[in-house]
Order: sequence, then C-alpha cells, then structure tokens
Amino acid sequence: MNNACHACGRTLATDHESCLYCGAKAPLPEVFADHTARCPRCRDQMRSVDVAGVVVDVCAGCGGSWYDKGEFEVHLDNVRQRVTPGTTTGPAQLTNPKLELLPCARCGQNMLRKNFDGASGVIVDVCGDHGVFLDQGELAAIARYVGSARQRAVQASRQASEAAKVSRATRSLARRAAAAARDDQELRHRTRHWGWPFWW
Repeated sequence: MNNACHACGRTLATDHESCLYCGAKAPLPEVFADHTARCPRCRDQMRSVDVAGVVVDVCAGCGGSWYDKGEFEVHLDNVRQRVTPGTTTGPAQLTNPKLELLPCARCGQNMLRKNFDGASGVIVDVCGDHGVFLDQGELAAIARYVGSARQRAVQASRQASEAAKVSRATRSLARRAAAAARDDQELRHRTRHWGWPFWW
C-alpha cells in the first residue's frame, strides 16, 4: 500500500484525511471489488451480510466476523445506541480461542492484538490498514462492556448530582451559621456597652 502523498510525495499520516504538508486529500482506501475475505481464524471463505447497514464478513465455520476499515466503528456506534444501561452487565462470555497472531483477511499480514477500549478485557485483532476481526462472542462481550460502562457513567452522574446537592446545602448552612454568629456577636457588643440590646 502506498503511503506517500500523490501531490508532494511525503509520507501520509494514517489517521488524517489529508496530507499534513501540502493539504492534498489522501486517496481513498483500497476497494475490494468482490468484497470477499478468508477467515483469519480458520481460513474458510467468509460470506458478506448486511447488519444494520454495515456489510460484515462472517465465517460460518468459527463464527468470527471481519469488519473492513471504518465498518467496526459504525457498527460500534449502532451497538452503543441500542444498549440500555444495566441490561448487559455481567461477565463476558467468550469462546477463548487459541492465542496467536492472526493474518489480516485482506493483506495476509499478522494483525495486532488490542484490548478494546484499553480496559475491557476483550482482545480484538486489528490490521491498521484494512480492518478488525472479532472471534465469536467478542461482539457480545463488547456490548456487555459498553452497557456496564454506561451504567457506571449514569451512577457516577447521579453520585455527582447528589454530592453537588449536599455541597450546596452545606454552604447554605454555613452561611446561616455565620450570619447567626454575627448577630450574636452584635447582640453581646450592644449588651456590654449599653446594658440593653438597642437596635436603633
């Protein structure tokens, strides 16, 4: 794959849509005309299916799924919208496949193994140029993680709201106590000097 800018020839950054040096638009990613892929796990031919507008390549043998570059992010957005906080919590149910570096379904190069979101415990296989491979059960595990993360966010928001209420009430009581202390001090001062708390 050519990572050089077609306009100035300098190296393109993979996470930018245009050249950082001359501003020229980066070429579109390669298009696979037949849109077929071989399963990185068992090397069987995968079949393309439409899942909520995203074309996913699914392996009938092992149940794995391949997402071309950008497709996984779109599908993940759909998952986030469907997940209700608290409905998908609990331990992830994974098939525990053999740990090995898998080849990319498109270019055949070994993919990187990454912990989804850095803390989910779901290890996905990623080719930076072509896409993401999920073993059977990993998408459900990611949905569980997203659901529990949303639940934690909702709980944290509620706790923050309660803490803010307590803080406001505490400040209000402190102001009242300070005002009462000032009134008491003024009363003592008047009584000491005049023998009676004159207010005029």
